[in-house]
Amino acid sequence: MSGKSSVVKILAAKHRRTHISIDDVATACRAISTPQSHPDLHSMTGIDYREYYIRSSSEELIVHSQAEHKAFGQLSKPSLVPMKVGESLL
Repeated sequence: MSGKSSVVKILAAKHRRTHISIDDVATACRAISTPQSHPDLHSMTGIDYREYYIRSSSEELIVHSQAEHKAFGQLSKPSLVPMKVGESLL
C-alpha cells in the first residue's frame, strides 16, 4: 500500500510500455487452480488481508510468502501428462 502500482502505471504510460501487475498474475493463477490442487495459492481466501498482516509475525509472513511463491512455480511448470496422437488439449 505504498503506491508502487500507481508509479508503475505512470512510468509505463510515459515510456509507452505495458505492465503486468503481480496481483493480476496471482489472480490468474488462482482462477486456474483450486484450493485442493494448490492450497498455498488459496490460503487467503475469505480472510481480511489487513487483519492477516496486522496479526501475523514477520516469521509467519515469510513462511507463507515462500509457500505461495513455491506454489506459483509449481503452477507455471508444464504438465507432463502423456497424450495420445491426435488427442486435443481442449
